[in-house]
Order: sequence, then structure tokens, then C-alpha cells
Amino acid sequence: MTAKPNEIDPGARIHDDEEPVLDVSGYGTLPVPPSDLAGTILSAMTPEEKTNFNNLLGLLQAWSESACGTPGLLLHPQARASLWGAALAKMADHFRETGHDDRALFFVGAAWNISKHPIFAFNAALLSFNAGDTMRAKSLLQDYLAAYQGVLKNSALMLASPEISSEDLETLAVSARSRLAAIEGQT
Repeated sequence: MTAKPNEIDPGARIHDDEEPVLDVSGYGTLPVPPSDLAGTILSAMTPEEKTNFNNLLGLLQAWSESACGTPGLLLHPQARASLWGAALAKMADHFRETGHDDRALFFVGAAWNISKHPIFAFNAALLSFNAGDTMRAKSLLQDYLAAYQGVLKNSALMLASPEISSEDLETLAVSARSRLAAIEGQT
């Protein structure tokens, strides 16, 4: 197979006896923070929350390794950020179910900020609205609408929600538009 002039041939070698080199700088296992923001998020957690979060990351790492058949799987920073978002959102679910909406909002907001997965922006918008912060809810709904159409095309985001469909995303978009209209009607 020959590459076209503007394409990069991933199997290309400078010399026939050289193996292609893949730059894996920045790759790591899931517990490795995907960005500087991760440290800020971790520092805002209680010791018990950190323990639970690290347990979730360990489970996600084991699941990823099992799914890929690769022990010690190293993940790209964007993939780690997406899976961190999934773990943070799971923490948010727990706090929401136990009536600790302030912590739920912290964790779902952190999930959105670290992963930029629009689903987390939508969920943070709902919690923000319930907390009376309509301006933040409006901003997060706008963030959802600006980004939701790219989810299915982004393999890193799909790690956090592999079961999501275009219909699901569109349903949320209809809801987001409706909620935005209601918010704008109040102001």
C-alpha cells in the first residue's frame, strides 16, 4: 500500500531495518492523572471520596485491560480524562441518590471539566438549575448543545458512555433546548 502525498503511512520506515516508533509520552494507566486539573479535583475530595474514586479507577482499569486483553494497558490522556469523567459521574450519582446534591454537583461538574463529555454538562446543568443557579445551568446547557453532535465521532468520549446512541443525544438536545427556552423566558 502506498500513501498519498498528503497522508502519513503509519507503517513507513526511514530504513527497511527500523521498526516504526510510536510516541507514547503522556500515556499511562488510569490512576495516572490525565491533566493538571485532576490534581485540583483530587485535592477537593475527602479521604473517603479519594479512596472510593481510586477504587472506581481500579475497576475501570481492570475492565479496560480485560476488554482489550492487555494487562498494564496504557491509555492516552484523553481516554484517561474520559474514564475519569465516568468515575466522577458515578460518584455524583451516589451523592445525588443519598441526597447530597452539593457534592453531586461538585462531582458531575468535575466530570464535565476534566472530560468535556457533553452528557456531564447536561447533568451538571440539571443539578445547577435545581440548586437555583440558572446562569450556570444556562451556560452548561449551551455547552451541551455545542458539543453533543461530536460524541459518537470521538472514541475517547465513547469510552465513558459506550451505550449512548444518536437518538439518546438528540432526546437530551430537545430537553436542553426546552430548558434553555424556559430559563430565557424567566429572565
